[in-house]
Amino acid sequence: MNLTKLTQLLVTLSVLTIGSPAVKAGGFPVTLSTSSSNAGDNATAIGSISFINGSYDGNSYSMGWSFTLDESVQVTALGMFNYNAWTTLGGTLNESAAVGIFDASGDLITSGIVTPTDPLVDLFNWTTSFSNTPVYLQKDQTYYIEAVSGTNWYSYSSVITTAPWLTFLNNNYNSIPTNSLTFPNISADPSYNTAFIGPNFQGIPEPSIMALLIAGLSAMGLKRRQATRTV
Repeated sequence: MNLTKLTQLLVTLSVLTIGSPAVKAGGFPVTLSTSSSNAGDNATAIGSISFINGSYDGNSYSMGWSFTLDESVQVTALGMFNYNAWTTLGGTLNESAAVGIFDASGDLITSGIVTPTDPLVDLFNWTTSFSNTPVYLQKDQTYYIEAVSGTNWYSYSSVITTAPWLTFLNNNYNSIPTNSLTFPNISADPSYNTAFIGPNFQGIPEPSIMALLIAGLSAMGLKRRQATRTV
């Protein structure tokens, strides 16, 4: 469904709500649960994770995971897993990380920089500043979300729970060390379990976008009627 400029304006003006940080400590495995993972709107793409390992081999890679969507979704935030916040109470990312989403042709749709000072929610730092906004991902298309690891540790996950509108496909990465977002050249590596965590995103599915539009129009109509009564 093509959204009008009015729809885009109303959705862009919507506020992203961020909850309280959740910090875990201890040995493997541990399950991270995100309260919004099963929400109908503004849900976290990967919301529940069982970590089995953490890694950093001294190189920086562009890595992440691929997915398809059961509904068209507007991206509202990009996230980067904060391994240090899990192992150490209050730990921060070692450095800022580029996070981006590619389409199946290898074109970078959007990207942003997640910094150590960005809000920490459920072991991910989140930014709402990214390119080409508003960003809409289409139903039944394949996408690749990637992050540049830099000096940040990443984790493998054996079990994940995703938002109801997202279907996880495979882990992926580019085998050539890099400090830039790069389309992956390796997918579904059996040496690793499920996803590289890594990148994440939050999104609002299209039915919720339309609900926002209806609510916005209703509010405008109510305000207009109230203004008419006072004349």
